[in-house]
Amino acid sequence: MRLVIAGIVLSSTLAIAGDRAELLRAAGEDLGQYYRNVLALTRTPTSSETLKSPDDCTAAIAAWKAKGVKDDDRIFSYDFNQHPNAKNNTIALADMPAVCAQYRPLYARYKVVFDLQRFAGTLMKIRDGFVKPGDSVLSENLIAEYERLGDAAACRATVAAAAQIDPKLVIDFEAKVCGELAKIVPPFIAAARKALAERREQLLAKYRGAGIAGDKLALIAKYEGVAWRLVGGKRTDDPAELARASILFQWLEADDPDPRYVVHTIRRYRFTGNALAGTSEQQVRRLRGKDVGDVFR
Repeated sequence: MRLVIAGIVLSSTLAIAGDRAELLRAAGEDLGQYYRNVLALTRTPTSSETLKSPDDCTAAIAAWKAKGVKDDDRIFSYDFNQHPNAKNNTIALADMPAVCAQYRPLYARYKVVFDLQRFAGTLMKIRDGFVKPGDSVLSENLIAEYERLGDAAACRATVAAAAQIDPKLVIDFEAKVCGELAKIVPPFIAAARKALAERREQLLAKYRGAGIAGDKLALIAKYEGVAWRLVGGKRTDDPAELARASILFQWLEADDPDPRYVVHTIRRYRFTGNALAGTSEQQVRRLRGKDVGDVFR
């Protein structure tokens, strides 16, 4: 009996130790990106990648502490290999605030250059006809993104911020880019929205033909291109099935701070005829690749 009990205790201890090792490795993989960014931006102060901010770095430390990682715990990531306090690719969590602080000025320069390049890129795409009103790729969200990335006032604010860091970054930029955005973006956005409305009316004709109207039609229009699911989880865009359904679902996925997991958001719409009778939403957190469970009911 004692041997059996000892074996159970040993197995439980090993399981707990294994879970903790996984936790520390997950924390390291999440936080290691910030030291990787420090090294990359120290070598080359610009990047075409969208990088997380120093504030994200600080928030991530707090999140891992909330999950039980302590200051003296050593977190693992190959990204820590060149850190001065690294031992076998690990650093103490207590070393991370200094990483965030080291990252902050590097990120500030990277971010203004990144934003300036996006303003210039938006100008080129619209001015040179790489994107035109009526293009099938221009969804409501993408039009809104062009409106944001072509905002002349935001462009000028970024120029002012960049000038504080290095005036050489923005020589003639305000006149050549921000000024041009002010001229060409507003009429482009207006024309793109008009063309989208006309195209949407054509696309919705098949749903109207199946008897869909009112709230249900408005939701289908709003989430054009998003897959709908029926009770049980079947995907459909068939007008007849959507018309008959009194319950419809949307399934959205997002990354969890712990890279081992995915956050699934299930939105449930309940209809009486075509009228929306109720909306609810639930989130479930699952290991990547694991079944989301019985959520479509």
